[in-house]
Amino acid sequence: MTKDFLEFLFCPSCNQQFSIKKVVEVNSKEILYGIIQCHCSNYPIVDGILLFKRDTHTQTIMNKIEEKKLWKALQYSFDYKPDLNKLLLATAAKTSTGYRFIGYLLCLVTFSKSRINFPLYKLLDIASKLRIQVFWTTYLKHRFSATSYWTTLPLLNIIKPNTGIVLDIGCGMGIFSYVISKRISENSIICQNLEFAGLYLAKKYFVPNANFICSDAGTEFPFSNEMLDVVFSCDAIQYVSNKEILCSEIARMLNKNGIAILAHNHNPLYRDYASQNFRGDFFHPKEIENILKKCDMRAELIDEHVMYDNLFSGVYITKNTEEQL
Repeated sequence: MTKDFLEFLFCPSCNQQFSIKKVVEVNSKEILYGIIQCHCSNYPIVDGILLFKRDTHTQTIMNKIEEKKLWKALQYSFDYKPDLNKLLLATAAKTSTGYRFIGYLLCLVTFSKSRINFPLYKLLDIASKLRIQVFWTTYLKHRFSATSYWTTLPLLNIIKPNTGIVLDIGCGMGIFSYVISKRISENSIICQNLEFAGLYLAKKYFVPNANFICSDAGTEFPFSNEMLDVVFSCDAIQYVSNKEILCSEIARMLNKNGIAILAHNHNPLYRDYASQNFRGDFFHPKEIENILKKCDMRAELIDEHVMYDNLFSGVYITKNTEEQL
């Protein structure tokens, strides 16, 4: 986490800015391990990712940082299933002997030159073949070919090259943050995700110079009013427990000319393969519209099937108009 990003953070509970309490490890660009504080609480930074959570597990991670047991702090931060966690930890810069052995073994069987820079596609391929969290790893491996990916791309034309700060809610492993980084600088992107492991993948493979916060999107965000130019989210809102708080926070954080792009929300009007994993809720378009209206936001709904039908016909759809490419 960079010091510039720290200046954006604002505690929603005590209404105070954060300051650095302790720095344990830094590099030339950022704080890798440390603790930040406001008047009411402390939060850990692990591998450059801010954990904005208040629970006993986060407290344990913070204790490991205080004790300078950084490998343990990283190990405890991972939240995928154990076998997948082991594969990810085997690619980390600092590992214990056991995980280092796994990393070298991966390099041997896949002809990779570096354990630390282990290619993501090989990692996901191995995980799916070994039946390790197979639905998730297979999904990630084929994410760039998914229809939800292709039908969301035209909406990113709304993000202009001179756009300021963009928040990617539920960024997963950062695929759309990567696409957005081709339009604006990485350090203007904030990647938010509930799971630390997804942010680890995003930071390592897709947008290493972005800003990262591990938090629950159904609670208050640690950002000041009207600081964001764009809020983006794809295939994520249906998994948020409190959608009204989320939409209220989006309205609060967007500036007066800000835009929210909320793509691929599981729609009960259509069969949606992604929702067959029995996670999240269907999210009816009218429900989205009504919640946003309560927050004084105007919603313009675009049928994803229309996006798909026009995807290769030379037409793209922006917020207000339909234009020829």
